[in-house]
Amino acid sequence: MLTQFVAAFDDCFVVRYDKNRTAKEKINVRYVMGPKQRVLYDIVNQAKNLSLPVISMEQTSLKRDSSRIQNKDSHMHRPHKNDKNISKIPQPVPVNCDISVSIVANYKEDIDQIVSNFIPWCNPYFIISWKIPDGFQLDFTDELRSEVSWSGEIGYESPMDISSQDKYKIVGTTSFTIKGWIFPALETPVAPIYVVRSDFHAVATGDDLYGYDSYPTLSAIDYTTTDVITVFAYPEITNEFYNGIPYYNDISIDSSNTSNFTLYGKRFDYENKWYLSSNNIVSGLSFETVRTFKSPTISAYRLPDSCVGVVNDNISVISLSSEFLNPGNLTIITSNSAGWVSNNYIISVL
Repeated sequence: MLTQFVAAFDDCFVVRYDKNRTAKEKINVRYVMGPKQRVLYDIVNQAKNLSLPVISMEQTSLKRDSSRIQNKDSHMHRPHKNDKNISKIPQPVPVNCDISVSIVANYKEDIDQIVSNFIPWCNPYFIISWKIPDGFQLDFTDELRSEVSWSGEIGYESPMDISSQDKYKIVGTTSFTIKGWIFPALETPVAPIYVVRSDFHAVATGDDLYGYDSYPTLSAIDYTTTDVITVFAYPEITNEFYNGIPYYNDISIDSSNTSNFTLYGKRFDYENKWYLSSNNIVSGLSFETVRTFKSPTISAYRLPDSCVGVVNDNISVISLSSEFLNPGNLTIITSNSAGWVSNNYIISVL
């Protein structure tokens, strides 16, 4: 952020004029990261040979901006361009970085020229553009925009007591606030967990547990029995509806009409991709390889986002227009990083 801030100012120059206001000399302004006291010291120390005008920039504070904390989610989601995929990045901390800018010159006219270079663009702020850190390994460049607000005030300091050997110097001081972000490190200490298995064991004899909860259907009434509950990360389809009507066998549909399929199941969130598998070519759709962690690799036709409506994690609506309904047999497939699943029945397009 500091580098971007300096880049917004580092092309200023001062023009010297003669009495007829004819430009005679163009002087590039030097930029120094550090307090103005250091700049003034270097001017006095002739070995440094620091010529004026000089602009010094110093970071004076860094504080969290509570007004830009929108939620306590541990990630920020960055949508891929032209894709339904979402990249999850650890939630950054919004910070305000205060910068003090001091302009040291021999003439007030020099300071007037310099401030006239940036004041017109700071009403009331300007934007610096940077990208999400490379450490997150996005497969695209994502832009972040940070507002830089000007305090709206410039204070002037003129020397009061100077000796005959001292050069006259005037200082103009102002300040800016960069509204940026600080990102935590991206750490993946373990591989993703796709299957969770929990074993439940009886902890008492059958008579004791039965007398406590009065539920004889529990397997725990027999203390030698273990209940196993397994949760999978890949999607599941449990119920299927065609135009609002449930079906429990293979069905036939008309290729000339738009067909809507409502699928009930599990894990239909924003990370899922949706496909059509067919024994005939589906025009207008790209043919892709579906690779996941758990399920075998398959190939299918990728449905565009406009055809898929994810109501929630358990309900999705698939709208197939006539352009995708060539005669043949269709199967709807959804996948996430863990695996894929297809609907239970063949859809015959007539």
